[in-house]
Amino acid sequence: MKISTKGRYGLRALIDLAINIDSENVSIKAISERQDISERYLEQIFSLLRKAGIIIGRKGAQGGYSFGKEIHDLTILEILKVLEGDNIFIDINDKDENELEDLKVRKRKEVAQKIKEAREQGDLSENAE
Repeated sequence: MKISTKGRYGLRALIDLAINIDSENVSIKAISERQDISERYLEQIFSLLRKAGIIIGRKGAQGGYSFGKEIHDLTILEILKVLEGDNIFIDINDKDENELEDLKVRKRKEVAQKIKEAREQGDLSENAE
């Protein structure tokens, strides 16, 4: 599967949001600066993510973005469907459902391990679950 720039930037922005979120909301400007992505482009991406309920936007001095769903419930496929549309083709190379489920479980464990390591290094707040 080939992922567009919108999909890649959207995933990068959400990972940045997860890593940098605490009790405060995270601004698009801060994500833009850290990820070197145009603010205007992020606004377009975040508009789609907000409409899908993946993130919540708040206006005002303490404004910014936070997650509208539990982070551990989000999947890359769900995010990409929002950003890329429903025309995502995945070549499963004749793998059966059990193999695919095993792959999903392994990948979730890998992500959980990465989050744990980031927390241990102080790169991820406890509220980012």
